[in-house]
Amino acid sequence: ETVVVSGKQDITPLLKRAFLFLEDGDFTNADEYVEKVLDINPECAEAYIVKLLSDLRLRKPEQLTTCPSPIASNSNFSKAIRFASLEYRNVLQEYKNANIEHIAKAKEQARKEAIYEQALDRLSVAPDDIAYKKSIAELESIIDYKDSKEYVEKADLEIKKVIYKKAKAYLVYNNIENYKEAANLFGTICDYEDSKELLENCILYNLNGNIIS
Repeated sequence: ETVVVSGKQDITPLLKRAFLFLEDGDFTNADEYVEKVLDINPECAEAYIVKLLSDLRLRKPEQLTTCPSPIASNSNFSKAIRFASLEYRNVLQEYKNANIEHIAKAKEQARKEAIYEQALDRLSVAPDDIAYKKSIAELESIIDYKDSKEYVEKADLEIKKVIYKKAKAYLVYNNIENYKEAANLFGTICDYEDSKELLENCILYNLNGNIIS
């Protein structure tokens, strides 16, 4: 966009040079040239965007959308919004909204990564350990993150193995109370191996021929 201030020097060439310096990564010269623009027209919105980009070490305005820091709170961006034409202001608002969304996603990513790393650190303990079960609960809360679902499925299988082994140990002692304990355990893992069948046996069988409730 050509910007001309009546009675003063045309700032367009200076502004173009500033943007070209940005593209080349020459932020020092970009800032120097944009200061010349602002000396002529202190209300040039594009000039403040150049200063913003230079401060953030970005080469193109589109990169503001993925900037890790919030651009809305930057004084140069505020000035650019203030002095921009309606059309250019709409463009800047889109940059701002995209930047806010990008930062929110980055924070959510960091939150999930922290939970993921912490949960994996705990999985080295025994499957019946409280810390192990807590890890599974944490991974379930981020089930769509990385391979959390696979870890949950593997951990669930390990837990079932422990429960199955504990339940079968009760079957060694032929008394009603032990069969009740076994039934309670088999009831939590009916889909594991022959747990459903063993559960039915526990309910139907005891030394006195009574049905275990």
